[in-house]
Amino acid sequence: MAIGLTGLLVVAVEPSAPIGPVIAALAVARLALAVPITPSGLGVQEGAAAGLFAAFGLAPGVALAAMLLARLSLMLTTLIGVVLLQRREELPSAGHAAAKASAWR
Repeated sequence: MAIGLTGLLVVAVEPSAPIGPVIAALAVARLALAVPITPSGLGVQEGAAAGLFAAFGLAPGVALAAMLLARLSLMLTTLIGVVLLQRREELPSAGHAAAKASAWR
């Protein structure tokens, strides 16, 4: 799924990019995550995608822009999740409030 979404980001950055080679390059670049050199393959995956894009005759800058957008979207969705989890912990649930009330009796 991540490869497809990143492929859509590539098409958003460069609408004339052929989707077949883009998906193939992204799938191979995704394998860079298997080598634990940096946390979450940060930088390694982007470099691999840029190199593969160049090998396929595509602009490496397109790969870099799309991969950075993918990283940004991951960070933003993670931040939203953290904020929502913190807000959930701050709000008492009805069951929790009833348990507290019965404990004081």
